Amino acid sequence: MDRSSIIQRIAADVLEVSINEIDVDRDLFELGMDSLALIRLLGSIETELNVLLPFEAAFSCGRPTVANLSKLFD
Repeated sequence: MDRSSIIQRIAADVLEVSINEIDVDRDLFELGMDSLALIRLLGSIETELNVLLPFEAAFSCGRPTVANLSKLFD
């Protein structure tokens, strides 16, 4: 499973929606994410991918989308 798919699955879990509802190019805030959910998302990404992602990193890549968050690992 690639990073984008992992982040997509985690985002779906955090938002409590089907993975099919998470478009990788759509802003996560448009999908119902708020700042607390984003913190949970980043924490889960850190745990699952064994990386440290500060809160600001979610915005350093442009809009917080699954695709943009995946680019942080490139």
